[in-house]
Amino acid sequence: MQRVYDAFVSYNRAADGKLAPALQRGLQQFAKPWYRLRALRIFRDDASLAANPNLWSSIEQALDRSGFFILLASPESAASKWVAKEVQYWLEHRESDRLLVALTDGELVWSANGGLDEARTNAVPPTLRGVFTEEPRYVDLRWARSEAQLSRRDARFRSALADLAAPLHGRSKDEMLGEDVRQHRRAIRLAWASGILLALLAAGASVAAVLAVQARDRARTEAATALSRQLAAQSVARLPGATALSPLLGLEALRLVDGAPGRAFDARDAVLRAVERSPRLVATLPVTGTNAMAFAPGGRTLVTGGAKGALSSWAAGDGEPLGRSPAEHGSDITSVAFSPDGSTLASGGKDGKVRFWDARSLRPLGPPLRGHEVLIEGTVNSLAFSPNGSRLVSGALDGRVLLWDVRRRRLLGALGKHEEQVLHVAFAAGGRTVVSTDFGATTKVWDLARRPRLRRTVTRGDGFAPVGFSGDGRLFASTFDGLEVWSILGRRPLGDPLSPRSGDYSSVAFSRDDRIVAAATIRAIELRDGRTGKLIDRLPLEPNEGIDDITFARGRAVLASLANGTVRLWDTRRAKPLSRILRPARPSLGRTRAVASGGETLAATNEQTLTLWHPREDSVATSTRRARSAVAVGVAADGRTIATGAVDGTVTLWDGRGSRLGSFHTRLPGGVASVAFADHDKQVVVRAAQKLAAGRFEFWDVDKRERLDDVRLGVPVTCPNGGDDNPKVAMCRETVVVSPDRTIAAVFGSRPDVTLWDVRQNQSIGVLSVPTESVNALAFSPDHQTLVTVGTALTLWDVPRRQPLGRPLEPSRAPMASVALSPSGSELVTGSYDDSAAIWDELLLSSDYDAWRARLCRIAGRNLTRDEWTEFLPGQRYHVTCPEFR
Repeated sequence: MQRVYDAFVSYNRAADGKLAPALQRGLQQFAKPWYRLRALRIFRDDASLAANPNLWSSIEQALDRSGFFILLASPESAASKWVAKEVQYWLEHRESDRLLVALTDGELVWSANGGLDEARTNAVPPTLRGVFTEEPRYVDLRWARSEAQLSRRDARFRSALADLAAPLHGRSKDEMLGEDVRQHRRAIRLAWASGILLALLAAGASVAAVLAVQARDRARTEAATALSRQLAAQSVARLPGATALSPLLGLEALRLVDGAPGRAFDARDAVLRAVERSPRLVATLPVTGTNAMAFAPGGRTLVTGGAKGALSSWAAGDGEPLGRSPAEHGSDITSVAFSPDGSTLASGGKDGKVRFWDARSLRPLGPPLRGHEVLIEGTVNSLAFSPNGSRLVSGALDGRVLLWDVRRRRLLGALGKHEEQVLHVAFAAGGRTVVSTDFGATTKVWDLARRPRLRRTVTRGDGFAPVGFSGDGRLFASTFDGLEVWSILGRRPLGDPLSPRSGDYSSVAFSRDDRIVAAATIRAIELRDGRTGKLIDRLPLEPNEGIDDITFARGRAVLASLANGTVRLWDTRRAKPLSRILRPARPSLGRTRAVASGGETLAATNEQTLTLWHPREDSVATSTRRARSAVAVGVAADGRTIATGAVDGTVTLWDGRGSRLGSFHTRLPGGVASVAFADHDKQVVVRAAQKLAAGRFEFWDVDKRERLDDVRLGVPVTCPNGGDDNPKVAMCRETVVVSPDRTIAAVFGSRPDVTLWDVRQNQSIGVLSVPTESVNALAFSPDHQTLVTVGTALTLWDVPRRQPLGRPLEPSRAPMASVALSPSGSELVTGSYDDSAAIWDELLLSSDYDAWRARLCRIAGRNLTRDEWTEFLPGQRYHVTCPEFR
């Protein structure tokens, strides 16, 4: 008979209900397969039997299939008829030596005469009495009844299990325990090995994941760099096109490589060119649907009227929004005008009504006033205040010219009517005359001296085609026979036509001093000299944009253009807007030999004087001090200390207001070539001027005026006129400038090119082919990644790539003789041959994406359309480049 059970456990369920399951689990765990011992199957009738109507038959089958009988002896099991019946069946059908006893309670005593002591034994059923011929060795488990947890980790329970498991496996107890210990150790080793293997696999997987992530990041970086370069190339290629497209593409190129200067060359080049392409464009206002605009008399505020009848005010300098009217006009605003004192604003709308506003708060001063006839639309095209601000004249679509009382805010009457709609109205002759012109190029002059009357009518046949009036109404521009300037009361132009082209101008504006005439064509706004007609500059427009109106702020600084509901602000000064000119208090004939900047102080020398500026306070020098033979200057980072160097080697220290603090004399041959502050402004670094001593420096303590060190860099100077022993060496013009970290040197002077040297390796690392005639001075940025050269133009160079960034920038006046960067590297200053200094736009050296976005978004005035995005960034998720233009 094939056995399926190794042991049959007989017990009383009430007494041993907890111990029996623990014993079964312990024996089975003691012989797990991976210990290389035969597995045990233990039968317990209450746990191993399924529902069965034949209970005893099932128990008999289990007893027949079992190899051993384990009796859990106790008084309760001894009194159990089922236990007695199971023991009786085993003794009748199986061997008694395969019956194992585990005493769980009570007593099991062997008498001295042999056999069980019946008087004292109460733990076994009567059927076992007389069965044992020798004293049986039972396993005492009485202690286990009081234990809450039983497991193989308990040494006593482990020993008891070994006592029972040894005969089941046919092995001794020592072998069982020893094998178990060995297998346990083997299992521990296997577990450790498995853990180490898993750790190694996890580490390998982590390394592989890291490598995969790095590879993915590299792929993404390379893809972003490639797309950035492509967008940069497209930005440069689109420079002649739409004003907005090039800067927006440049910004997207810069965004893709933001934070990676080594990959940003093409993007920086693109954004620089975008700024340089329209240097006079200050901002595009973030508002659309504008129909009218006007500058306040002070020129600092621009007011626009929109399609929804509301007024908005803007800062004329940078286009920042200042406010919006709390109420609306009542219809679309089509014209606005300021009173001469700037306190009152008038607006006209499509409904033919005129409304007055408080110019500061933009709150309405009473209800709209009806005056013009409303046919289909009663659009008020033009408004003008009298010089004293007491009266207002309006011209509209109905052809009528109306006069209004500003103080009482009422209609005084109509001056007359044109056959066509009135386009422009203006006061002239100190307010005694009103001039109006209509769509048919007919101009009417109205006399207000005594009573309103028509003085003169001039038609196109007389050569008049007015498109713009001067601020005082004295002059107007005509485009019938070319762009000409006429007197309001005269019949002839004041000179030759400013431009020979005819019929190409849509709007003309005069500067307040009449020195500049801005004339808009379909392609650009031309800035011309009001006397000679000489073209000063051309401001590029969007393709087929078409200017509806242009107007100057006070003076010549700011021009506003209105086209297709979009307003742009332009800087029209003769000076290049990318630089700000600082002029000396008392101009001299000397050139500015050296400049330096630090904190809020800018200093310049011209061999005669030390000139100091505080640019935030004024553009005119705050102080000038005599400093003979001073050819070098340096400014501390905080701007509180200035150092000048002279040709005799003397270094003089000054405070921020130009008061002398003291001096010291260097030992450098040939005098001082440059001075700079170092070590948190505690030291002054002085470079030798003699060409053959180029690369020699002295370090001085600022407070003690003591020399600390003398360093000479081995940078060779090659003079076309000879070497060290040549008597003509004094004619050598070469100069050496070293980067702040003294790792790179630039040699220039005798040739137009600049040679770069690795100071440590003492070898050339490249040549910069300067596109200008010569280089007068150069300077390294603090991180030595950018080099600035000046002469007839200012050029930025990427040092690692040896390539120029952007286009060369021409100075506003005379050629530049010196250049310097502030210790922080954020400020670039130059000095010119006309004794002036200039502060250049801080963006030229900036890699800050947010700063570039703020500037170029103001220039662009919009975001890329989705069609443009699909064309230039296919596959990329769309987002707005300029959030302010959502």
